[in-house]
Amino acid sequence: MKSLKKILSAVLTAVMVFSTVSCSKSESSTENANTQGVRVDKGNDIPDNVSVSEEQMPYGATMLALFPENDENVKIPVEFDKRFFSSDENGNYPELYRVSDYFVSLNQNDKDLFTEVFYKPYLEFAVNETGFSDIESYFNDYHDYMTKSLGEGFEVDYIIIESLETKADNPERFSQLDERLSNIDKDISQKIDEGSEKYITLECTYNINGEGSYAFSYRLDETVSLYLYTIDGVAYIV
Repeated sequence: MKSLKKILSAVLTAVMVFSTVSCSKSESSTENANTQGVRVDKGNDIPDNVSVSEEQMPYGATMLALFPENDENVKIPVEFDKRFFSSDENGNYPELYRVSDYFVSLNQNDKDLFTEVFYKPYLEFAVNETGFSDIESYFNDYHDYMTKSLGEGFEVDYIIIESLETKADNPERFSQLDERLSNIDKDISQKIDEGSEKYITLECTYNINGEGSYAFSYRLDETVSLYLYTIDGVAYIV
């Protein structure tokens, strides 16, 4: 079996391997975040006598969560800093749905959903680069690894987007991925929505056959990270 580092690096990160909302959606999500033990922070490591605006606070200062009972597009709860993800005109969060569906695909061993969340031209390129014959063989190998690492019957049940960088924050982090995308499609830069490029790191909890609660960070050697791009108006994992 190929190493996790090799598999995840090519497919998920190219260098390593997860507004206004309609008032009812936004408010109910925030309420659940407070009542279900999810962080809704006002900032970390900021002294009480220091006054800063919300815009000056780092990522993680204003966390909320979307839950399936409040947003039918979310199959697994996702916790995120609301200032860094914009909703569309219908109050939806396409990027967050991609992240949720990515882990749903692992829970359900669903190769088709896994393929859907990625920008397919890049996924095909990356799969070929790692020596797999097709997406199905890559996915099967990756799912087998996750099962071996986490346990038979694992089910991701909560996702926290712990950190986020944009291309403006750190252009160097995106340079290799952008070069590869340009090699696949020379016009790709015209198709990427300006400012949509994000690099996120995640922590997840999971259970085994409905029992227990475990963290990825205690079972996986690599930090789970994903790149999110909006291409031709559609959000993808790249």
